[in-house]
Amino acid sequence: MRIITRILVFLFLTALTQIGGVVFLASEFLALRIPTLRKFSIVVFLLLYTLTSLLVVPPLAAKVSNRVPLPCNGHSNLQSQSFLYCALNRHYVHPQLLEIATAMANAVATSFPETKSLTLDANFPFLDGFPMLPHISHDDGKKLDIAFKYKDHNGKYVRGKTASPIGYWHFSRARKGEVFAQCPSQWLTLRWDMRWFQVFNDAELRLEPKRTATAIKFLTKNSQRFGIERILLEPHLKQRFWSKSDRIRFQGCRAARHDDHFHFQIKVDQSKR
Repeated sequence: MRIITRILVFLFLTALTQIGGVVFLASEFLALRIPTLRKFSIVVFLLLYTLTSLLVVPPLAAKVSNRVPLPCNGHSNLQSQSFLYCALNRHYVHPQLLEIATAMANAVATSFPETKSLTLDANFPFLDGFPMLPHISHDDGKKLDIAFKYKDHNGKYVRGKTASPIGYWHFSRARKGEVFAQCPSQWLTLRWDMRWFQVFNDAELRLEPKRTATAIKFLTKNSQRFGIERILLEPHLKQRFWSKSDRIRFQGCRAARHDDHFHFQIKVDQSKR
């Protein structure tokens, strides 16, 4: 039973953080070699995981996979929505994507001073094709989710905050006159309504369209220059933002909804590798 438990823990940590399973095995090995550490196995794991994430993963990811971490916090106009995305090593991208995301955030902040652009899931640090659950893609350093920007009940922009505690699953539903994508009922889909999660969201916050639209329009306007392949967004929001760009697409009925965030992905310029 203990072996099965360890296998499940290994699989869970690997799926969640990519490197967590390996670090778990290392901490278990240390506990076997140094019996006094067995009482502090969780502390040993957390310490090893933290040191590995901070000191080993960034330089190794840059060398092996040509991926760099997104800003986690600080004075940048671009930063992670939550420290969890950084702690779980889900914030790695190709350097070209970091350049684009930073330019987008700076452009929005130029039009609307003091605006923060918040990143959500990006990619793991290593291995093309390694799945980042529950996403269908996000497996090669070339994809990034960006949180919507929000305003309070008085219409005032709330800086660096999202309606959802994790940035996902606070849906901006279709308004009168907007066409919501109609999908058939099917069991094999990630298009969840997440009704149970809504109690954790701040119902008073609503989508702030001007700043969000500015970010999306910057990407579409510069799509050829930056090598942006596509932007995933629900059709009713594309309609709301008055965008006719063919770069903005509906992700399909089996993928996650994109009326709580938008996704963009790039084609890497080989000359910048």
